[in-house]
Amino acid sequence: MIVDAPSEVFTQDNLAAIKIPLQFWRSERGGGGVGPSGTERVAGSLPGKPEIHVVPAGHYAFLPPCSPELAANLPRFCTDPEGFDRSAFHREFDASVVRFFREHFVGGAEAR
Repeated sequence: MIVDAPSEVFTQDNLAAIKIPLQFWRSERGGGGVGPSGTERVAGSLPGKPEIHVVPAGHYAFLPPCSPELAANLPRFCTDPEGFDRSAFHREFDASVVRFFREHFVGGAEAR
């Protein structure tokens, strides 16, 4: 699984070496050194048929929901676009990751 990784880390050669199922998550807005165009390039260069998800938020949406104290002290890590529910996203994200690992690495559907 790859989550919003900086595009400089991935080259055509090292992406081509991936021989296992892959789930790729990228933010639509980027941030924190991760740009949307870079993650889009990486997603388009992945071998096989990866499962790709685009999240309608910024890079920090992949962090857990913030406490009120953290939101007050570090708003850039805690502020999401209007209408984006970070808690709901994490329920979906967590379930999707668990499903993906069970399907591909724990024995498939019978492991559920």
